[in-house]
Amino acid sequence: MKKLLILALLFAWLPALSAQEHAIVLENTESFRMLSQLKGKHTVKRIVAVLDEDGCDEAEFRVNTSPFEKVTAFKGTIVYENGKTETLSKSDLITVATATELADDNTITGYIPPDNGHYTVTYDYTVEFSRGIAVFPTFAPIHCDGTRLVKGSYELILPENTQIIFHGINMPEPEKSATQYRWSISDVKAVVDEHLMPDPITMLPLLLSAPVNFTFDKVSGSQDCWENLGNWDSLLMWDCDDLPAATRSKIHKMTDGCSGELEKIRVLYDYLREKTRYVSIQFGIGGFRPFKASVVDRSGFGDCKALTNYFACLLREVGIESYYTILNTDRKKLFADYSCFGQTNHVMLTVPLKETADTLYVECTNPSVPLGYRHEDVAGHDVLILKDYVGVFSHVPDYPDSLGIVENLWNVSLKADGAADVKVSSRFTLDNAEHLFNFRNWSEEERNEAIAGSFDIHSQDLTVTDIRDNFKSYDGPSWIPEITIDYTFAAHTYARSGGNRIFVPVNNLAKRLYYQRKARVNPIERRSVQNAHDRIVIQLPDGFNVESLPDDVVMDEPWGLFSSTCRTEGNTVVIDQRTLLRKCHTEADRYPDYKAFARALNKAYANTVVLKHE
Repeated sequence: MKKLLILALLFAWLPALSAQEHAIVLENTESFRMLSQLKGKHTVKRIVAVLDEDGCDEAEFRVNTSPFEKVTAFKGTIVYENGKTETLSKSDLITVATATELADDNTITGYIPPDNGHYTVTYDYTVEFSRGIAVFPTFAPIHCDGTRLVKGSYELILPENTQIIFHGINMPEPEKSATQYRWSISDVKAVVDEHLMPDPITMLPLLLSAPVNFTFDKVSGSQDCWENLGNWDSLLMWDCDDLPAATRSKIHKMTDGCSGELEKIRVLYDYLREKTRYVSIQFGIGGFRPFKASVVDRSGFGDCKALTNYFACLLREVGIESYYTILNTDRKKLFADYSCFGQTNHVMLTVPLKETADTLYVECTNPSVPLGYRHEDVAGHDVLILKDYVGVFSHVPDYPDSLGIVENLWNVSLKADGAADVKVSSRFTLDNAEHLFNFRNWSEEERNEAIAGSFDIHSQDLTVTDIRDNFKSYDGPSWIPEITIDYTFAAHTYARSGGNRIFVPVNNLAKRLYYQRKARVNPIERRSVQNAHDRIVIQLPDGFNVESLPDDVVMDEPWGLFSSTCRTEGNTVVIDQRTLLRKCHTEADRYPDYKAFARALNKAYANTVVLKHE
């Protein structure tokens, strides 16, 4: 109550507070003045009222800095609920590296305010840019869910005849003149963090902008279209194809006896795995230009750009065509109308195959990814392929939803006291198998932890008895990675014994569906598919028969398909459950229906088979 009274005195002109709010951005005013293609000045005033501990993240001061951009002026104040005021200066800021790898000159300069909530913080600061402006600062006035924005604005002041590109989400059209653009927003409601909600980037205000013609670290280019952006990136690599003669000779000896291009690629991919390791390297223009192939060959390390270029050079030496490919691993869709490299964060290699009429998308930074597999940070993503010194906007094919599955076959030898010995065969495909690519190399403890973590029962003496995978057997477009793991374990409390009965849970393996109990605000959205089949065969103890089985269940809803059957076969109970959680997008008022579906599914998992001793 004290907190609300003080806030009411400070901000009496604000609309009524919402129970869903943790912070309020009272003002976020930003201006970027482009002085030339090399220099610019970004000035910001930001006032944030923190309402509770959950709102403290919104009040953090954090700016990306590097040799290209530095905080040159900073002042701030914190007003606490008891009226105490604290003044901040540049000496209160700290600068830390964005990565701990070997070579990265990007840093974060920031200040972390108290974490106890109940204060108002004001920041006034300036960031000066030098050595090139390829993108303007991003305007994102709300950083966290639970934050409301009262007013915000973003202004671009440009030299005459400067063309720009921009893409806004939940932003109005700008007011503009020959040398100025201005966007203003107000009264933006807080986004409520909820289960199965749309991506917050679609719900918050965001503005990306950049000059069409730019110079970055003395290299000029144009990003008026994807083709020209690809041209600029291609020119950065013109002298990076310099494999040493000894390496060229070596890889010919390794591949001259291969039967075809696919076998050559396999040999060279294994060579890449053994010889190199990933290290982030982001010095200046090195954030976009790869190290030369000779540098990677000598040192054995590189970032995604360098390792991709190096592998492309290996392939080119043996007559295989490939293309440097740029993408964003965090977002499937690039904004097609905003041809700016500020959208991307990763590089891989596209290799068209003549023998199999297929295209390989090769991950050169992670040696555990099987050759031929489009992992979940790549499959279905927009990409920019550099081909013949231009950029080609393209798309990596996704896999059909039906191909990704987890299958579990449990053979349970049940004992009269409710204990059991269990044999399991679990099969995982596509993205379900990704976290198991290195399973063979894990320690026994790591294996057991990964397996038993999915149980609702405590396992004893878990032993992996067999591992079968096809991770090295890519043979064409229809190939998908899969792994099958066989294991055994004992469970002292698989079922509950009481009197002359045993109460056996239908499915000790399946994870229950979460659902929220509070009123729904956001639409319901699931952006991926989950497909599982559990078959559990329970061998009855001597002298016991089935007294009752759960009813069969079939549900088919927009968010999922579920079926469950229990039947007797001789001296066993056979349980079959299939769960398909679909991609979906429905309005918030359908959430009661979703909860009913989740409750029914959870009940079907938790139902009981009753056995009775005769």
